[in-house]
Amino acid sequence: MHFIYPQLLWALGLLVIPIIIHLFYFRRFKKVYFSNIRFLQEIKQETSSRNKIKNLLILLMRLLAIACLIFAFAQPFIASNSKAKSGTKGVSIYVDNSFSMSAESDDESILQLAKKKAIQISEACGETDKIQVFTSDFEGQHQRFVSQEEARGFIDQISSSPSVRNLSSAVNRAKQAMKTEAFDNKIIYLISDFQTSISDTWESDSAYTINLIPLQAVKESNVSIDSAYIESGVAITNQANLMKVVLNNHSDEDAENVRLTMNIDGQEKPMGSYDLKANRKIVVNASFSPNKAGWQEGALKITDFPIVFDDTYNFSYYVNDNVNILSINQSGQNRYVEAALRNITYFNLRNMSIGQIKYDVFTEQDLIILNDVQKISSGINNELKQFVNNGGNLLIFPSANADKTSFNNLLASLKTNTLKEFTTARKEVKTINTNEFVFDGVFESRQSSNLRLPITNGQYNLSSFQNTLKTALLSYRDGTDYITKSQLDLGYVYLCAAPLDPSKNDLVNNAEIFVPMIYKMALSRADRSRLAYTVGRDQVLMTDAVRKSAEQNFLMTGPREFIPGQFNNGKQTMLDLGNQIKESGFYQLELDGQSKGLFAFNYDLQESALDYYSIDELKDQYSGQVNIYSAGSNADFTQLINEKESGVRLWRWFLLACLLFLLLEQLFIRLLK
Repeated sequence: MHFIYPQLLWALGLLVIPIIIHLFYFRRFKKVYFSNIRFLQEIKQETSSRNKIKNLLILLMRLLAIACLIFAFAQPFIASNSKAKSGTKGVSIYVDNSFSMSAESDDESILQLAKKKAIQISEACGETDKIQVFTSDFEGQHQRFVSQEEARGFIDQISSSPSVRNLSSAVNRAKQAMKTEAFDNKIIYLISDFQTSISDTWESDSAYTINLIPLQAVKESNVSIDSAYIESGVAITNQANLMKVVLNNHSDEDAENVRLTMNIDGQEKPMGSYDLKANRKIVVNASFSPNKAGWQEGALKITDFPIVFDDTYNFSYYVNDNVNILSINQSGQNRYVEAALRNITYFNLRNMSIGQIKYDVFTEQDLIILNDVQKISSGINNELKQFVNNGGNLLIFPSANADKTSFNNLLASLKTNTLKEFTTARKEVKTINTNEFVFDGVFESRQSSNLRLPITNGQYNLSSFQNTLKTALLSYRDGTDYITKSQLDLGYVYLCAAPLDPSKNDLVNNAEIFVPMIYKMALSRADRSRLAYTVGRDQVLMTDAVRKSAEQNFLMTGPREFIPGQFNNGKQTMLDLGNQIKESGFYQLELDGQSKGLFAFNYDLQESALDYYSIDELKDQYSGQVNIYSAGSNADFTQLINEKESGVRLWRWFLLACLLFLLLEQLFIRLLK
């Protein structure tokens, strides 16, 4: 038998007090006059013997009552294992309150069941023990140890949250809190559904006892909208813009008739119904036609029950008034480029001579075309490199008489192919890359196989730049490159091996290739604007808007209003959200009352996959590092923990024994004559 508070056993020394009283207690005798006392000697001896037995029994009962009372205060227990705890305890209770815990288990959510278990754990703690209660929100007020009563208040306030934490993060947070105080025993309880997506491992430490309490719901089916993106990277007014939507079936059963709708400008339109195979993803198309420029918001929705937090995908996008294209020419404008873009009002084409370049207009352009330019100065080199770095697109048609040294200096700085010798052999283009954005979705499958591809009578051989991110868009029959695409930071560089001169390159005569190629090169974006962000994960945003003075402050408005942290980063501003966004929805960025951006936030999809570890899988996963409570959800965890942590506690039995001995004492006093 062990004691939680063995220091109280010194009180057993107090048992000598009733013994001393018993030994030195002198009774006061009352005189009784008798005429004849010759018959009293026998009665006196018999009565004295009986009184001694009675007094000894009463003394024994009192000693036993006092001893049992002292034992009860020392809290004896019989250890059920070698790890029985004694001394002060620091107990950290983590309650997973993420959305997956809202699932039903029997007649209540597993979050409500988790709160009940947390209360039972707190009730198993002693009066001198300190308790920390925290959730997936990682709030500052939960980073301290409190009394049993305060812990109960924290538990009652727990509600469902979009925050998702890996178990290792929860363990590390509990350890961090325990370092602030000195405890004889450091005990951590993790109450969760233990989804496979969050159940990672952590570094074991013998100073901490970690207990897992798995609570799992009846497994439900679930379909989520994983992501969406605009195929072209930008949205165009008054035209059908194609959006790719990724639907994911997380269930072991097929999902049928999943309806997808899109809400744009307050109008909801059906996008179709889809069947999804078990544990499969599909990519579906959804189109929309914005009728105005500026920041817009939209939402994709599916019908799927009972898990609904991942059924809506909010997105925001910016619609430009037009796309600006600058053609830098050696001698006059190119009539073929003019013809390709003349009748499309969305494109704003500007021509400029190589000898009259205005660098300040570069930042306004989406695409710059170098047409038949013979020599590149160092100034143009630097400006074009900066243009591409900042997200611009550059299309190069080198002149047949190009100064290869200056051109290769430019191409090397852009980390793309360089020019070798110029040949006049006739070469046919054989392959078109329809999987790449520029030609993706431009041709029907039968049409692409019958396309008339360009033929060149003069072209450069291209050498590959080391470590370039090159993609061939069009290739010659011999496998060499005709038009390549490479990425530099936020922009793309497109390089054609042949001049645009129709006497050497008949690309301009192939309108079915030339027109959509120029069109989509102008629209392509290496830095495709993000349509959406994730609540709790994306804490830093970037905006092109910059404060003019330190007195100005950006303001985020939406489901809640707050001022984010703001740091200038060159031509951009970094916004630190500081975990202020708790709800999905749309948040407007304002500066001096003017809108500077619109950001869409969605809940984290980490828990969309409803895969849980079983008890046996948890044992394999953590292989003896933790204690796992495998009892049913209706078990009394107060009793289970008492028996597991401290063995079988006996203080109640000693208290009952104390009362029993006091009762026997009274019976002896009253009934023994």
